[in-house]
Amino acid sequence: MSAITPPRRKAARRRLPSALDRRFEAVVFDWDGTAVPDRLADARALRNLVEELCSLGLDLAVITGTHVGNVDDQLRARPAGPGHLYFCVNRGSEVFQADEEGLHELHRREATPAEDAALDSAAAATVAELERRGVAAEIVSQRLNRRKIDLIPEPEWADPPKALITELLAAVEERLRGAGLAGLGDAVDIALAAAHAAGLPAARVTSDAKHVEIGLTDKADAARWTFAELARRGIGPNLVLIAGDEFGQLGGLTGSDSFLLVPEAARAAAVSVGAEPSGTPADVLALHGGPDMFVSLLEDQLERRRRRDLPELDGDPAWTLTFETLDPRLQRVHESLLTLADGRLGTRGAPLFANGSATPGVVLAGAYVSDGAATQLVACPDWTRIGARSHRRRKLSRRLDLRSGLLREDGAVTAVRFSSLARPATAAFRAVGNPTLLPKSRRRRIAGPVPALMQDRWRGRVFERIAAYDPQDDVAHAALAAGEEAGFERLLCEHREAWARRWAGADVVVEGDAELQRAVRFALFHVMASVHDGGEAAVGARGLSGPAYNGHVFWDSDVFVLPFLAATHPAAARAMLEYRA
Repeated sequence: MSAITPPRRKAARRRLPSALDRRFEAVVFDWDGTAVPDRLADARALRNLVEELCSLGLDLAVITGTHVGNVDDQLRARPAGPGHLYFCVNRGSEVFQADEEGLHELHRREATPAEDAALDSAAAATVAELERRGVAAEIVSQRLNRRKIDLIPEPEWADPPKALITELLAAVEERLRGAGLAGLGDAVDIALAAAHAAGLPAARVTSDAKHVEIGLTDKADAARWTFAELARRGIGPNLVLIAGDEFGQLGGLTGSDSFLLVPEAARAAAVSVGAEPSGTPADVLALHGGPDMFVSLLEDQLERRRRRDLPELDGDPAWTLTFETLDPRLQRVHESLLTLADGRLGTRGAPLFANGSATPGVVLAGAYVSDGAATQLVACPDWTRIGARSHRRRKLSRRLDLRSGLLREDGAVTAVRFSSLARPATAAFRAVGNPTLLPKSRRRRIAGPVPALMQDRWRGRVFERIAAYDPQDDVAHAALAAGEEAGFERLLCEHREAWARRWAGADVVVEGDAELQRAVRFALFHVMASVHDGGEAAVGARGLSGPAYNGHVFWDSDVFVLPFLAATHPAAARAMLEYRA
């Protein structure tokens, strides 16, 4: 395929706030009232959106109080990935993943017999106390880890839609006040007291206006699981959009969707599409519009992926190395610091366009020329070059995300590149800019001691390249074919997740010194990036950041690098020892 496939259709878009004018990597959202108006609504259009978004790499997580059957029977999505679809249901007690093979349980919080008995006792005591005060209430369900009590068991309010939340709240409050209670807050306090008396001091009591629920978990538990899972996949909170319809107070109580705003989500963007009768919190964007607006948000994200918008970086200062100018005096240093490596392939962080002070370079671990003291790493063809034009701008922003191994450049063109940790010696980048600055489509084989195979794809303002290196031509061809079949988005997802796994066992947290924290992570990033975890790993004094020391291996590696790898990534430590042996 020589060109990027054009969009099949143009999504109907609404004008969105500037804070949403970007690509997100995950969407976390409530179900009833946010994604669908009610549980009888036709969700086929939403299903199509979800499946295509997942196919283009977006992760989606539903967080809801209902059980999985209600959501899955209505949505019936079976995405093929590389994006994931999660159902975090029963207010944080269960998590499922839906994929092309079906539904899979990932997490379950199971109440002990004693906890179940305490939940029954607390629910019964709550109903008894409400009735003692003149409010007829009913236990309407005994779900996993929670009990649900109906505060207004009347036919006209049997199944109220979310659109009538204001009227429902008024009817419940009037009913409670008629019995001498101050409002919904008093009903919750009664349930809390009953839970504590039953032996559940950490019970979670929530309300959707019609019901009071006593449980062992709530949406905050689901949100914490979700953000931990996204982090495990290399997606930071700044890349996440949270959507709900009840963030503001409801009858003086915290809105149910505000539980999605856990500390782990502090840098995520949050929007409400609901009526919000008591107003929307200041840190949540009020869009209103209900499920139609939510669908518009997803359509906007789909359009961005279809037209190949660049992935954003998370932007956490503790994980980001930034250079805002092109300083000829420091260019060589900056290029070394911005090196991308995957254990086999190392690429200096030179600008995409040539300039007089740049020293671009690509090396392959273990590939040397000459003999004896003259032995040096082979200079490989450079996969990051997109033209011979000189870069005359001094304003050139380059940001390296240490958590995900992504380098973003904003200059004559904007580009994101990476050397795949999941598929070492395979690299990719996507650039967006004036078509006259981008090369045209072609497939190239650049000969040399280590041949480079590159597949270029171009359409209008978007250019993509996938490259593969190996001393054996057939191996390089196979790697390039596999990379092409995967495509940029799947390669990106795999790469981020591979780095997340590596950091999970290696990160060192420094408190109270932000600069030291970033410096430590920078050092760990380059150590991990310099060592392959298969075969033999010859770790030179400058890693894979360029030709310094000619790539020679000294005792320093065994003293400073090997112990760290033995503790954090034994496969890489073994590869170092195989080289020594």
